[in-house]
This record gives sequence, C-alpha cells and structure tokens, in this order.
Amino acid sequence: MTPQDRLLALYAKATPDQKREGREWYPRAYIDCCGAGRAFVHTDRGEMAPWTPAECCAVAAAFSPRVAWEQALRKLRALRDTGVFAGHTRAICRTVERLVSTPREEWPSLCGPKVNAFREALLGDQSSAVCDVHMYRAMGYEPGAVPHERGAYHIVRAAERVCEPVAYFQATVWVVQRGRS
Repeated sequence: MTPQDRLLALYAKATPDQKREGREWYPRAYIDCCGAGRAFVHTDRGEMAPWTPAECCAVAAAFSPRVAWEQALRKLRALRDTGVFAGHTRAICRTVERLVSTPREEWPSLCGPKVNAFREALLGDQSSAVCDVHMYRAMGYEPGAVPHERGAYHIVRAAERVCEPVAYFQATVWVVQRGRS
C-alpha cells in the first residue's frame, strides 16, 4: 500500500464527527493560540505588549515539535503569564525570541518545515500540509524517515484525490490516526 493509499484509507474510516473535527481543528486552534497569547513580554522592548495573531500562532507552532497540542498551549500560556521561558529547550527559546523580533517574511528561515507548515495552517492556509510524527506513522513511515517535503507531497496528493482542502484532510487523518482530536 502506498503512503497516499494509507492516508486515503484512514480518511475513508473517518466518521462524520471526525470529519467535522478535522474541518474545525485549525480554526479552533487559531482561536486557542490567540487566547493563550493575549499579552506577552516582547524581548526586544522588555515591556508587556500584545502579540499579533500571527505571532501567537508562530510561537505556538515553535513550541509544538514532539509535544501534544495542549502542552504547546500550556507553554504559550506560561510564557504569557510569567514572561519566562522556563521548561523549554534552549533552541526553542532562541527561536521564539527571534520570532518576536523578526519580520514575518523572515520567519521561514528560523524554523523547520514542520513548524513552518503548522504555523501557516494555524493562520488559515488551507493548502499547508503538516507532516508530524502521527502523519508519518499514518503513511507507514518511521517519523523523520523521509523529508517533510516528501510526506507533505503525499498529503497534498491524497487530499486532491478526495477534493478536500489539504489542511482539513490532514487534520481529519490526524484525528482518525490518533483516535481523538
């Protein structure tokens, strides 16, 4: 079975409720990001200031590798509440510090392909294909066994076959693969 066939088989197993969850996942996550990131300390100014929705989504995406979404949101809220990067790896802290002091058009150079794709999907890009650990497994790969771009290619092609926006298709497969949203 090809990676695309595996994705399509999981999508075909989705219940109507799981398809609804997949369709609503990114819009709901966007609202969660914006709520979790209402006021932060901007490291370049050292003062409390609101982050834009794009900055909130970028920081949440930067916190997301290899952690559950709820944990990434907890990290975002902790940063909001304390202004401190406690409990985060140095690499993530540096990335977040650079994100909030760098123009948006330069963000892709600061993060890897999964984080970039996730950020764009959170911001409403329905063509963004996020290939995380669960999506790799859904395709029959060990996580990281193929480049993100190759996994994203399979997600995009499978979504096209069912005439579904890529982000919604990916989120639905993710919900089915994980067994919950």
